[in-house]
Amino acid sequence: MIDSIASAKEYLEKNSLTFCAIKDGEIYTSDKSGIAPILSKMDGDIMYFSGATILDKVIGKAAAMLLAKSNATKIYALLISDEAIKVLEKEKIPYEYEKRVPYIKNRGNTGLCPMEQAVLGISNLDEAFRVLREKVKSMIKNK
Repeated sequence: MIDSIASAKEYLEKNSLTFCAIKDGEIYTSDKSGIAPILSKMDGDIMYFSGATILDKVIGKAAAMLLAKSNATKIYALLISDEAIKVLEKEKIPYEYEKRVPYIKNRGNTGLCPMEQAVLGISNLDEAFRVLREKVKSMIKNK
């Protein structure tokens, strides 16, 4: 039973996961990084995470906006950004975290995560979903 940040962390580490969603006794897990575990499910069903408890290694503003759009009900994050917290509080989604940072860094630790950057000036959840889908497609295309 996941009922604290400690139990969420233990579950993710024990199973080598980056993301887990628990809803109605069903469990969706992923070892993919970034927002990929979230977007992959929302592309098929935008409300896939409705009513779900989320365990995630990293929640930045982009992930928070997607999970808010999908109507997740609780979030446990090992690392969370200040902007993500603003989104979760605005959307009244309860959350717990282990470590809080001003922003999520890119993989090279040289600046802002590209997904955080993509939604930096966005407050509308529908617009964030659209922008993030386009950003991911563009990044895949440019690899």
